[in-house]
Amino acid sequence: MLTVFSIFAVVVGIGATFNAVKSLRQRRVFNSRAVRVSGVVVDLKWQHTSGAGRVAMPIFNYYTREGHPMQATETVGTNPPRFRPGHPVVVLYDPHEPYRAHLEGMSWVATGVQVMSMVLGPLFAVAGLVALAVILL
Repeated sequence: MLTVFSIFAVVVGIGATFNAVKSLRQRRVFNSRAVRVSGVVVDLKWQHTSGAGRVAMPIFNYYTREGHPMQATETVGTNPPRFRPGHPVVVLYDPHEPYRAHLEGMSWVATGVQVMSMVLGPLFAVAGLVALAVILL
């Protein structure tokens, strides 16, 4: 049973680390080409999470630089809500895919989770490898 747990820890640790690095790279690319425009929060989408209970993800409207109206939902939520309906916001959107948008200032939440994964992932992997070494030796 300990062998299965050890292998699981290694796989989860490596997977979490790679996923965090990939997400940070994607966010860096997005931020490097994102366009900033004004927007407004129109609603909150409440979602249940495994660790934080319920979180509120803002739904916001904005116009592209070309004048096209858009609506998006932030992929990161907070509790208590950081924004309320009617709150003006700065929106970052990808000019190549204008439906991909985030609110300025919300990336710290996602980055914090990614950094934790980058720290805890290798720890899980090393702990699993050490346990496997103890079992097999």
